[in-house]
Amino acid sequence: MGQCTLTYAFTTLKLHKLCGEVLADNTRSQRFHERLGFRREATHRDHFHDGNTYHDVIGFGLLAEEWRDSQGADTP
Repeated sequence: MGQCTLTYAFTTLKLHKLCGEVLADNTRSQRFHERLGFRREATHRDHFHDGNTYHDVIGFGLLAEEWRDSQGADTP
């Protein structure tokens, strides 16, 4: 599903960049983003408050060019 979304975003919508944010303690979601090719771009300290506690948030980014390079020569 992740790859289908990236294909749609970069080929149909012709987006230049996608951004994502993940709570710092959500390692499964971090690995998911990294497997799709996203790179860590930022750590936002105490960026999200859940009603009790503040949490750090990791910012991710993926450029269309990076995604195309990872797909091989067949991708437009």
